[in-house]
Amino acid sequence: MFVSFVVFAGEVALPGGKAEEGDKDDGDTAKREAKEEIGLDPELVNVVTVLQPFLSKVFCVLFDAFH
Repeated sequence: MFVSFVVFAGEVALPGGKAEEGDKDDGDTAKREAKEEIGLDPELVNVVTVLQPFLSKVFCVLFDAFH
């Protein structure tokens, strides 16, 4: 499948992946994934909210598929 990134310009970028054993909650999962993907130190992150499902500008519904 070919995806043009031009279509997704300006979209929200979120860490990908799924919860793993040892993740306490969604925040832990997101921090671990961000460390794996871009090397972000989890100690520097303060999770302030968890997003509710929403419709992106290209009409994709974004939600936590693991609950």
